[in-house]
Amino acid sequence: MIGNPIIRKEMLSALRTRKAIAMQIAFLLVVVLLLWRNWPPEGLQDIGSQQARRILSILAIGQLALVGLFAPAFTAASLTSEQERNTLESLFFTALRPWEIAVGKIVGSLGFLVLLVLTGIPALCAPFLLGGVRGTEVLGIVGILLLTAVYTGMIGLLVSSMMHRSYRAIIVTYAVLLVVFFVFAAPAWPVTRHLIQRPHSTFVQGVLHVLASLSPFEAMLSLVLPDSTYAVGAERFPAFWKLFVPLSLVMAGGVTGICLVRLRRPPTPPRPRERLKVRERGQFTARSLMFVIDPNKRKRMIAWWQNPVAMKEFRTRPMLQAQWLLRAVALCLMVSIALILGVALVVGELFSESVGGTLPAIATAVAALTVVVLILIGPALTGGTICGDLETGVWDLMRSTPLSS
Repeated sequence: MIGNPIIRKEMLSALRTRKAIAMQIAFLLVVVLLLWRNWPPEGLQDIGSQQARRILSILAIGQLALVGLFAPAFTAASLTSEQERNTLESLFFTALRPWEIAVGKIVGSLGFLVLLVLTGIPALCAPFLLGGVRGTEVLGIVGILLLTAVYTGMIGLLVSSMMHRSYRAIIVTYAVLLVVFFVFAAPAWPVTRHLIQRPHSTFVQGVLHVLASLSPFEAMLSLVLPDSTYAVGAERFPAFWKLFVPLSLVMAGGVTGICLVRLRRPPTPPRPRERLKVRERGQFTARSLMFVIDPNKRKRMIAWWQNPVAMKEFRTRPMLQAQWLLRAVALCLMVSIALILGVALVVGELFSESVGGTLPAIATAVAALTVVVLILIGPALTGGTICGDLETGVWDLMRSTPLSS
């Protein structure tokens, strides 16, 4: 495996890109900023060593968030970029065996994430200067960070093996990681009134505890802040980080097996659209009555006052087409109504109790979730607009038209 040319090619091509350099610089700058901002001005430690533990917990959670943000950028596009450049098929005509191709892609994609975690170890060792921090705690944090890098990286690689476009794979990967990091951990948080400890059956509590243990964020919280209200688990169950270690290894191994099976098969082309029956304008069908906008209806010609590049984006990108925009709006409305009903039920249940601290907690959780969704999904939707055209060669064709820049 050491002499695998795909590993060498993936690592060298990843480390030589500007994206990798920018991510390494951003990672180190954020870590240094957190360390500088929370370091005591006098450089002295308090009696209970709370300052050192606080700095260590902030650095651990910050590095975990950065690993979760950077993982899809390298693994979610590792296979789709090969398909877009029409180079994935060439690998299957080389002398390499299928398992060597699969292992090379997996190891090469995860190598940069592991290096990223290793660059943050010196910052995690800085609280040793203040005292009160044990080496086993730092080793545990590094272990969770490495497992998170492998765990999230394999999720991105699995999504990349199922998609045919990089921007779609990145969007789906961010959505999956949003569920894994936050939705799985929500039953252990105060915003759900610690649903994991409600008077359910032992089986339900066990299922919720295992789901929360699959969240790297919850595992890190239970390790660095074991007494926090955000690390409350079910009774008679081990801590979240103790379950996260074997569960993440099992999940990463299962996802690796699925990726090996999928990569052993020749790549499949995108779904053909020859069966798509185009309906002429003015032709009335039952589909037009049910869906208001018929995606099979022939579009109008581009008017002289319309930007042809903008019309091309709206007609070719799935997330910008009218039918998908309307479906997204309808889905957002239904989710908003469900959230309103949930908040109303919580307020009605707690009406006889002290709700002074519950309503701000709900508002804070909803606002934080909205910001997280905007930060994760917003750049994923806009980041592939130009690079997608560059990869497919459309950008050069547009520059050769009479359109100005």
